[in-house]
Amino acid sequence: MFYALWDLESGNLIGDFDTEAEALGVVRELLDANEPDFAEMLSLGRTDDAGSTMLVADGLKLAALAGVVNPDRAERAH
Repeated sequence: MFYALWDLESGNLIGDFDTEAEALGVVRELLDANEPDFAEMLSLGRTDDAGSTMLVADGLKLAALAGVVNPDRAERAH
C-alpha cells in the first residue's frame, strides 16, 4: 500500500509515501509554507496492494486531517 499526494492544479504528483502519517506531514509542511487556500490544490489518494485506488481526502478536508484547519470549517466548505 502507498499514499500519493497530488497537486490538482497542475496534475503533478508531489510525492508517494509508505504511510498516511508521512503524507500528512508533507501536507502540513506545504500548508505552512504557502497561502492558506493552497489546501484546495491538494489531494491524497491511497493505493492498496491489489492496485485499487481511493481518495483519502482533498482540499480543506485534507488540511483538517493533517491537523492544519478546524474540521468544522472543512465540513462547511464542502
